[in-house]
Amino acid sequence: MVIKSCQSDAILEFAQPRGEYVEVSLSRHDLHGRRVVWLYTDGPLIADLFRSMAGEWRGWPGVKCWKSVEGELSLTASHDSIGHITLWVTLGTVDYEDDEPWKIETALMLEPGMLDGLAQDSDARFRQGS
Repeated sequence: MVIKSCQSDAILEFAQPRGEYVEVSLSRHDLHGRRVVWLYTDGPLIADLFRSMAGEWRGWPGVKCWKSVEGELSLTASHDSIGHITLWVTLGTVDYEDDEPWKIETALMLEPGMLDGLAQDSDARFRQGS
């Protein structure tokens, strides 16, 4: 599943899940990060996030959020009163890892017309076998 910003070169990509894990990459012209994210049993909740956004394409109050069990990936979506949808994505290491810690964050701008397709793609990607 690939999500491309409609206003920049930012891209969020979820590779095919393997059991409880999925490889996630986040890139933009000046940054790139990739890591395997443990979904545990929360993969369908990513699909719920996109399904909820599609169902409320005209807007919703506050933000809609999803965060991985260990915190290495978070998605936060907001909608303003004139139809702009911002998906903030944070990807990085978790506190207990021995590697040098890193974190990247960027915003992807989405159009309301993209949401049904993202909901369908996320259902197909994250509801397998559920």
